[in-house]
Amino acid sequence: MSRGRWHPFGRVSDFDSLSVQDLRRRKSSKWRDVPPDVLPAWVAELDVRLAPAVHQALLEAVTLGDTGYVPERSLELAKAFAGFANRRFGWTVLPGNVFMVPDVTAGIDRIVRLTSQPGDRVAMFLPAYPPFYETLEDSRKKIIHLHLEENESGWQVNYDQVVHAFTRGVKILILNNPHNPTGKVFSQAELEKLLELACRYDIFVISDEVHAPLTLPGSSHTPWLTVGPEAASRGIVLTAATKAFNLAGLKCGLMVAEGDARSLAGQLPNEFKVMAGHLGAIASTAAFRHGDAWLDALLQHLSRNRATMERWITSLRPRVRWQPPQATYLAWLDLREAGLGSDPARRILEQAKLALSSGQDFDPVNGHGRVRLNFGTTQSILNDILSRITATLGSA
Repeated sequence: MSRGRWHPFGRVSDFDSLSVQDLRRRKSSKWRDVPPDVLPAWVAELDVRLAPAVHQALLEAVTLGDTGYVPERSLELAKAFAGFANRRFGWTVLPGNVFMVPDVTAGIDRIVRLTSQPGDRVAMFLPAYPPFYETLEDSRKKIIHLHLEENESGWQVNYDQVVHAFTRGVKILILNNPHNPTGKVFSQAELEKLLELACRYDIFVISDEVHAPLTLPGSSHTPWLTVGPEAASRGIVLTAATKAFNLAGLKCGLMVAEGDARSLAGQLPNEFKVMAGHLGAIASTAAFRHGDAWLDALLQHLSRNRATMERWITSLRPRVRWQPPQATYLAWLDLREAGLGSDPARRILEQAKLALSSGQDFDPVNGHGRVRLNFGTTQSILNDILSRITATLGSA
C-alpha cells in the first residue's frame, strides 16, 4: 500500500508514526484525565494526526482570525455532508434537511425533550453509551432496557423483548447504529423489522449514526432514513464527522430530518443551534468534502488493528472473548473468565497502569466482567496495551 502523500504533520496514510511522547503532549481528555504514568485506552479519541484537508482548513481559519460565532445555518456544511452521505452510503440527502446541533448527545437530549414528556418511557439497546443514561435521567424519562443477545453470529436483537417493551408505553427508541460499545452494524433486515414495529406501535426513533463513517471492511451501514418510506415519519438521524475525523472537541453535530419530522428543527431554540463550534463546522465541512482518501486509509489501519486484536484474543480464549466489531475502533471485551473480578478495568488499572472503560458503566445489569478498549491507536501502542492486559491475566 502506498505510504501516502506528504503533508506538514506526516503522511496521509501513516497511522503508526505517532509516539506515546507525542501523544502525551496533547491536552485532551484521553491524555489528561488519567495520571501521567497511565496509558489511556478508554475514551473514544483516536491517536491520529488530523486529515490534511482538515488541518489546512483549520490553519486557514486561525490565520484569518475566523474564530467567531457559527452561522445559524451553513449550507456549505449541509452540501458537504450530502455529498459524503451519497458517496459513502448511497444515501440521497437534501441539504435543506440537514441542521447543525452542538453534538450528537446534545441533539438526542433536545429531541427527546421535544418528542416526549417527563415520565415517558424511552428504550435503548444495552450495553449503551453512558451519556445516554445521564441524558434520559436529566429529562426525567423512564429508561427501558433492551438487551442485545450474543451468539456465534454476533450481537442479535430479541424482537420478543422489543415488542414487549413497545406494547407497554414506550414513546421513543434510541438506536445507536453502528453500536457503541459492541461495534454491531444493524443489518437492513433488522432495521426493516424495527421500522415495522415502530410503525405498528407508534414509536419515534432517534438514530445515532455518529460511528457510521467508521464502518469497517466487510460490513455496510444502512442509514435509518433509507430503510423504508415510513422511516422519515418515524424518526431522525443524528451524526457528525467528530468520531471518524477525531474532531469531538470542536463541537459540531448534524441532525437529518425529513417529512413531518423536519418540523422539529424549527422547534430548536436559536441559542441551541449556535452552540455548535464555528471551527467544528469548518473542520467538518473539509472532512466531508475532502477527507475520503484519509478515511479509507484509516479504515484499513483499523482493520489491521482489529486483526491484531483477534489474534491476541484467540491466543487467550476462554479468558478473553469478544465479537469482532463491524465498525468503530472500540472493542467490547468479555473477561468474566479471566479471574479479574466484576470490574476488571479497575484491576488492570491498578496492576498494569492501563486505563480501560468499565463495562458496568455501559450496562449495569450485564456489564460485570467486561471492559471497553480503544484500539484506534498505533500498532506499537496497541501491542503495549495488549501486553499489559496479558501480564495482568498472568497474575490473576
